Order: sequence, then C-alpha cells, then structure tokens
Amino acid sequence: MDRVALPLLLLAVRVVTGAATVRSSAAAASADTAGARAVAGGAVRPAPADTTGQRAAVAQGGEGPTPADTAAAPKIVRRFEEFVVRGARLHDPRSAETVHLLSSRTLRALPVDHLTDAIALKAGVVAQAEELHVRGGRTGELRFVMDGIALNEPLRDRPPELPLLAVRSASLVSGGLDAEYGGSLAGVLDVRTVDPGPRWGGEMLWRTDGRHGTSYDRVSARLGGPLGVLGLGAVASAEATLDDTYLPALRSGGRTSTPFGSFGWRADNRLLGHLKLAPVETRGGPVLEVLASRVVERPYNAMWTLNGWTIPCLDPDCLLGPGYSPAPQPGYEPYNAADHVVMTDERQISAVLSYSLPRAHDRMSAALGFTRVRSLTSVGGQDDESYLTKARAPNWGNGDSNTSDPFLVYGGDEPYFRKSASEAWTLRADYERWTPRGSGGKAGLGATYQGVRLRELDVSTFDTALDSLRSYEAFAPGAYA
Repeated sequence: MDRVALPLLLLAVRVVTGAATVRSSAAAASADTAGARAVAGGAVRPAPADTTGQRAAVAQGGEGPTPADTAAAPKIVRRFEEFVVRGARLHDPRSAETVHLLSSRTLRALPVDHLTDAIALKAGVVAQAEELHVRGGRTGELRFVMDGIALNEPLRDRPPELPLLAVRSASLVSGGLDAEYGGSLAGVLDVRTVDPGPRWGGEMLWRTDGRHGTSYDRVSARLGGPLGVLGLGAVASAEATLDDTYLPALRSGGRTSTPFGSFGWRADNRLLGHLKLAPVETRGGPVLEVLASRVVERPYNAMWTLNGWTIPCLDPDCLLGPGYSPAPQPGYEPYNAADHVVMTDERQISAVLSYSLPRAHDRMSAALGFTRVRSLTSVGGQDDESYLTKARAPNWGNGDSNTSDPFLVYGGDEPYFRKSASEAWTLRADYERWTPRGSGGKAGLGATYQGVRLRELDVSTFDTALDSLRSYEAFAPGAYA
C-alpha cells in the first residue's frame, strides 16, 4: 500500500483593531515578524502560493518543490483607526475590592446630567439629597480621587463637581480597600479625565425646555488640542445648569442684558469648569488639572410669599397687626418677601499637579493637591450681617385679627447668616516595582494640611436666653506612609 503525504493547513486567526488575519503554515514560519507589523496597520490577505510548478518539478525528478516567496510585501485590504488600551495593575488578586467601571461611552448613553447620577445606578449605591451613600456609608465617607489625590473638602467631606464631558472614565471601588486608599471607609470614586489629542476638536451640548416648564437650561462644551509648546496639550470643559424647579419663582429678576441675550440667576444654578494641561503623545510627564465650580441656590419659602404693599400696624396700638394691599396706599411700603429670604453662594476650586515616570519594571509618581471652598448664606448673597437687628426682624401676621395671616411675613428679613471656609493641601509620592512574572509591590508616603472656619448667626432668638452665635476655627496637619 503506497503512502500519500497530505499537506497540513494551519489557520491562525488574529483579531487586531477589528480585523481578522488568516495565514497559511508555509508563510507563518518566515513572515511572522513582517506579518505582525502588517497586521497592526490593517488586515492582510496572503498571496496564494503557486503549487502547480512544484508538482511538475517533482514528477520530472527535480530536487523538490521551490520554497514560496515570503519576502513579498503583504497586501493591505483595509486600515482601521488605531485605538489605545491602557490597563492598571491589580496589586492583590485575592483582594476583596469590587470595582465598577464607567466609561465615557456608558456615561453618554445614560440619561443623566451629573456624574453622581450615573454612580447612583450601581449596586450598593444610594443617592439622597445629591449625596452618595456606598454600602450603607454616611455622607462624606466616599472619597473623590484624581491622580491619587483625594479632593473632598474638609468641612463636610463633600466631593467636588466637574463637567460630565470632562470625564473619560470613572471607577467606583468598594469593599476591602488597599492601603493606598487609606482613610476611605465606604469607597473610592477614582475619576480620569479626557486627555488632549494631537488635533484640535470639541463638542457642545444644549438642553432646554424653551422656558415653558421650569425654565431648565443645561449647556456643556469641551475644546482640546495641542499647544505646540514642550509637547503639551490642553483640554477645557465647562458646564452650566440653570433651573427654577417646580416651585414658584417669586424673587425679583435681577437679570443682566448682554449682546448674546439676557441672563440671570434662577432657583438652582450650577457652573462647573475643568482645565487640563498634559503631554499629548508621551507617557508620563507633568500634568496639571484645575476644577472650579460655583453653586447659587435661591430657595422658595412658603412663609415669605407676599408681594405688594404692607404696613407694620393697621392701628395706633397695633392690635390688628400688620396690613397688606396689592395696590399702593398711603402709609404702605412696597415689599417682596421672597427677596428677603437668605440665599447660598458657594465657590470651590481644586487643583492637582502630578508627575509620573513610568519605566520597564517600575514607576515613580508624585502629586500635589489643593482644595478651597467658600460658602456664604445671607440675604442677597452679600457678605454683610448688618441686617441682623431687632428692627429688621420678621413681622408676622396677627392670629387674632382678620386682616392678617399668622403664617405669612409682612416685613423684615430672615434672621440668619452663615459664612464658612475650608482648605486642604495634600502632597503624595509613590514608587511601584514589578517583576517579569507579574509580582511586585508599591510603597508611598504623604502629608496633609486641613483648615476650617465657620461663623453662624441665628437671631430669631431675640428676648430669649439662647445663644445665637456659633463660631470656630481649626486646623490639622498630618502625614501617612
């Protein structure tokens, strides 16, 4: 029985940037390096070898088949757009950490306006009053981390806000946290922002109800590209959300006319900004990120809703209490009670300057972070507490009179003033090293400084023995390793 040699065909399928590559075993041995380079740029279709001449040479007693020409340039069928995949090392594979990743594509697909709204959709997270509670943790026990620096403000441990378009990805880390997340009781929100690209580009988004509902407007934009200096690029993002909510908007307009239109504060106003300077095409190097926000809240109070003309007393002995008229009358003064309710103006700025040096088997990094918050609650948003006098105390209606309502205020200002400030500095350095087998370790050290100040006055306690002032100032330096 004659033995027949059957040729062996090996199919190797590689998926690179979405393309499939099929190579025969004859070309795989000698063209492995060239083929790998060609596959990185697109799909390769190998030229079929001419086996007719080889069979004829064998039949005529030749020396054997002629080897296929594998030095020929591969034919590129289609070239796909390049994308970069970045990964982070898992320090402890047996760790009890749970990581929930949110990519930029996921954030855009979700019907959310803020990053906290997207995080609240994850398992074990509850959002209440715009605060996140992870696995039963209290407010402030979730750390907001950027480039290894926690940016929670020290007075109430609240995280900063940043535009949604500035977020590249966010990871919610919960469970048994590693040592690098020390001080985080409930979890860590690790946010990575958009990097500048080699070309200038941007996007803009505007959502509005056309002033027919709650006067809702949300405008966000992002612009980024190379600067042409030291290989650096910049990305700037901004976001503005204005809404009157479903409650009546009774305050005076206070609008400002500009060539682009008329603008003014509404009941809930949020202005967010983000700026990033980073290398465009190199790994590591210096990175500067700045976050700024301003939140103006002008709340509605049902007791302060009168708008017209009022008088403190209807009779000389003031037995009937104050009076109200929707039209001007002698002795009456104009009074819009909503304008005499306190409003809150909070401004926050955070900055992180980091530098990293990645190498083949180790990585060194250092970062310096700064956070400052200023909050003011007063009538008109002014840093002036002179209205806290007995002469300007609220004038309530008389419950024994048919001409006034004891639930409503007919004159005076809301007797409350609050001013707070906080700042935090954080300096951190880390060193990480790993072996070719994948094992390794990481060590770091850092220093912190936190300071808080508060002055709060509530003079609704006139003619009582209660203290109306609460004031303190404290600071706390610290270090860790």
